[in-house]
Amino acid sequence: MLLATAFVFCRIATFDQPPAVRRNIGFGLIALLLSVSVYHCMKDEELVHALTFAAMLVYIGYKTGLVVKARIKKREDKRRVYALMRFGAGKLHRSEAFLERASRVQE
Repeated sequence: MLLATAFVFCRIATFDQPPAVRRNIGFGLIALLLSVSVYHCMKDEELVHALTFAAMLVYIGYKTGLVVKARIKKREDKRRVYALMRFGAGKLHRSEAFLERASRVQE
């Protein structure tokens, strides 16, 4: 989950940035996710993993909203994009709840 989210995070964090900034953010993100993953595996805990994932999703949603406001001018187009954002957030919420129930059943 972190890897897939990291690609979207990097794209939205470096939107309209010069190549040097993109490179620095990319290396910083790799270092952060590598350290989180190593800690997650060595300590066998879920909290840091979940908090990192949640923080990335919140940032992606926030920054995407800013990009939509700045770049999309037509009101109808904005409405459609925001509807897609809500749909995606709803799907994520439902899939997280499903995975949580499935993990309880397996235990």
